Amino acid sequence: MKHFLLILLPFLYLTASVQTDKTEILCNKWEYVNSHDPYQGGIDDPADPDNKQYLIFKKDGSFEEIDQWNHWRGKWQFNTGETKIGIAISEHNGSIVQSSGEFDYGRNLVKVTSSELVFWIQGRHGRVTYKFKSI
Repeated sequence: MKHFLLILLPFLYLTASVQTDKTEILCNKWEYVNSHDPYQGGIDDPADPDNKQYLIFKKDGSFEEIDQWNHWRGKWQFNTGETKIGIAISEHNGSIVQSSGEFDYGRNLVKVTSSELVFWIQGRHGRVTYKFKSI
């Protein structure tokens, strides 16, 4: 039994540190790069240089999404397996949003590194993939 614990403890430590690392990496300011929609053989939508779009995830669980015309605020969290990002919006352009306060786990995480964030959202015609870079 003692040997089992010696083997198990380092594994538990590594698992906890990996989960913490993903949160640490995600908590950043991200700039939209492009998206890909599989509709009609695939539509690529590059970033508009005249309308920069940003996602901001903070360690305290707060979230912002900003573009030229909109500023959304709310909270974020991972699902249990840290494969989806849940968002609960509470404010849009300074006005309180009437919502249930429940998290929408529609953002399915594909990749998060210190320089790149990729997730997909289920669209009408398939998975729409969004790519962001850290700034």
